[in-house]
Amino acid sequence: MVGRPYQNSAPRRFGAEPDSGLGRKAARARFPRRSVGSVGTRSPEIYPKHRATRRVRLAHRLHYLATMRTSALVELSAWIAVNGRAFLRAGDRLSDSGVHQYWSASKLRLDRWTECLAAYDRHPPADRRAHRRMWRGVAPVLEEVLSGELLTRLWTTVACEHDRRYGPSYVTPVVRSVLLAHLEARNRALSVMFHAQDHDLEEVLRVNRLRSLSERWTDLLLAQLMPDCDAAELAFDAKRVHDFAGDVRDQRNALDADSTCRLLQGALQSAFRKRLSTSALHPELNASIAAGILASFRPEQFDATGPFQSLWMLRLDHTADDAQALIDELLAVS
Repeated sequence: MVGRPYQNSAPRRFGAEPDSGLGRKAARARFPRRSVGSVGTRSPEIYPKHRATRRVRLAHRLHYLATMRTSALVELSAWIAVNGRAFLRAGDRLSDSGVHQYWSASKLRLDRWTECLAAYDRHPPADRRAHRRMWRGVAPVLEEVLSGELLTRLWTTVACEHDRRYGPSYVTPVVRSVLLAHLEARNRALSVMFHAQDHDLEEVLRVNRLRSLSERWTDLLLAQLMPDCDAAELAFDAKRVHDFAGDVRDQRNALDADSTCRLLQGALQSAFRKRLSTSALHPELNASIAAGILASFRPEQFDATGPFQSLWMLRLDHTADDAQALIDELLAVS
């Protein structure tokens, strides 16, 4: 056949640009040269934006883990209160790695609380100046203990109800042990407040108002779980929970779950953020506790663009760990 010979018929050396008829400069722009060491990998010249995006996301996640304040756990309590009923009705299995992380992070945080509060009891301040020096380290712990009780009581209620519906497991003893340790820390905190009122009554009254606010909001959020859960068991005031439950039923007819969650989170932000320290005392542990809880929820229940979007990535890590655990379990049975 007479005509123009096929241009690519001549053999090419490895790494040379293909002869596409575009010229050498155009071919280099279209097909960047790769070194021998980069064979089989993505060229950084072709995908620079993807790698930059991954670095930004990782930096955002690390920043979130290092700055997660106690108020974020309070807002997470509202999210669980609204989505807890749908989680129980779905009947999904609780994340094993998430439960383990929740227990280990909670235990470490409780140990730090106990160490700080016990030090105040062992060496009580002799005068007002010594009290002010010690109070700067004790006050944030008191705030974490009292406000953190919202999340502990809510997640204990949901997890225990899950075991009651779908068969007993190790989850109920784990979450109840965390709750009992939290109640012990609460008693220590109240003891510290009792002895501190002799030195700074105004500051003790401020923390006591936070305690009263936390108790009332705990009962309000527990009412969101009724009638699917026996929420009154862990309530501060069972009668108040039942009264709130009647208002919640009327609210469900007027608002959807997303609107209710945003409304509750906005109200919690307004109520707690001015009463809590601006600095995070245990940010990494707070993030680990939150991620351990969220690991058990379905993707469609979780808004990946919401205020906990960084914890969404941690939830995906737990999903992979749980999948590997299930595979190992099936292989062991077979």
